[in-house]
Amino acid sequence: MPDRIVFDGFFDPDTIPIDSVLRQAFGEDAAQFRGACTTLGTMALAGRREAGVFLLGLLSFYRDDLERLAPVVRALRAFPIPETVDALTAELRRIPSSNHTRTYLNGVFEAVTGFPDDLVRDRLAELSADRSFSIKWRRKLQTALEGAEDDLAAEDDWAPPSRAGSIYGQSQEPTHRTG
Repeated sequence: MPDRIVFDGFFDPDTIPIDSVLRQAFGEDAAQFRGACTTLGTMALAGRREAGVFLLGLLSFYRDDLERLAPVVRALRAFPIPETVDALTAELRRIPSSNHTRTYLNGVFEAVTGFPDDLVRDRLAELSADRSFSIKWRRKLQTALEGAEDDLAAEDDWAPPSRAGSIYGQSQEPTHRTG
């Protein structure tokens, strides 16, 4: 079995040589590019910071190619650091909203709002107050901000679920059979 495959059949992102993945990220083939971005995202999620930093570089390198940027943004979801939030919120400011850019901007928004609340809360507040965004975008950002604040409040009020019953009306307590 190759060293990159672990016992359960999955690959270990720590063992993937990054050089060949980086070459694919500059190739002309769109499918290989998307695959390279996905692999880099997996590597970043596994703690390979160099993969995440490279994805941030691709965001700048392909700045005028929304088709190339979309898979980069999806992959950056796996790299939740302040620099990623900065880069993605800069994308929200840089790209004008239009029918042509809507899908890309929604992907950027989903990436940002998918990060931990403490990482994005201040940035969402800043963006939701920015009058250069349309009223629709400001509302969208404000709703995301309110959701982040609600999530934090819910964490403060968290209590373990009751074991008295389940949603099906049956007890979740273990049953013991005799006999």
